[in-house]
Amino acid sequence: MEFSEGVNYTILVNNANKAFFENFESYKVLDTMDGFDAIKMQVEVFLSKRIVFNEIWYYLSKEEKSELLEILKRRNVSFVNITSNVEDVIYSDYVIVYDDDKKKLNYINEVYNALIIRDIQQKYNIQNIGLMDSLTEFMMDNISNLTSYRKIANKLNESNINTNDKTVANYIKYLCDAFAFYKIRRYDIQGKRYLSSVDKYYLVDTIFKYAKLGTKNINYGRVYENIVAIELLRRGYEVYVGELYNSEVDFVAMKRNEKLYIQVSDNISDDKTFEREVRPLLKIKDAYPKILIARTRHNDYQYEGVQIYDIANWLLK
Repeated sequence: MEFSEGVNYTILVNNANKAFFENFESYKVLDTMDGFDAIKMQVEVFLSKRIVFNEIWYYLSKEEKSELLEILKRRNVSFVNITSNVEDVIYSDYVIVYDDDKKKLNYINEVYNALIIRDIQQKYNIQNIGLMDSLTEFMMDNISNLTSYRKIANKLNESNINTNDKTVANYIKYLCDAFAFYKIRRYDIQGKRYLSSVDKYYLVDTIFKYAKLGTKNINYGRVYENIVAIELLRRGYEVYVGELYNSEVDFVAMKRNEKLYIQVSDNISDDKTFEREVRPLLKIKDAYPKILIARTRHNDYQYEGVQIYDIANWLLK
């Protein structure tokens, strides 16, 4: 990991790792083998504004962690937690990034399992964790597809994973309540009404998908659509899938009196692809903004009233 120059760090270590940190003359090393009372005293009196825990955080109880966090908060101190225990990441002010892609994805997969799946399992006393894993992987693999509880249950049953639409509905609700997925309903643009029966689900961050399912055959169109959906929600819009004359508009985004119609694509350099993506927007006759977001790598421009944005430019607006 990297330490910032000019910052005074206090490093709490055990004897096994003490020699390594003593190689850094600018860092004060404190021995914590005397137990929690000694750690607490050292945290109370140290002068630096950042503190590094080396594995020791793992051995503290929840009560001891809470007590130390209160001290750190009161003293406006941030800290780094060097640990092999993934659950302790939630306490840390720093995220330590691996430089190896495989290790990164394995670590992210562990984070998802620890903070999402395990939390849901414990909260709702789920016995069939294998079903939850299979459902999660199915939903990750079907980002941006219209789907229903019955369809998902049928697909899982075809793979010899026994379930029913009621169980699937409950498990998906748990995942959405944990903010792992976001449910996007359909909206009839012409009739100005909400539609039921099938919905879309978007993942809070697509990196979880590739950590669990791998990075082969990446569909960038779906990745961009997921990114736009989550960003619209972050910006405070109500987000729906638009339906118009048997055509689909990726998103109808509403906020008070504001409404946006948005299509998302990967590469629109091909004329046929561009025409396919812009056609649903041109069918909409009201005066609200129509937007096509893609990886154009060009400046923004307009086509027959449709605003074309490069996705990177749009995200920075």
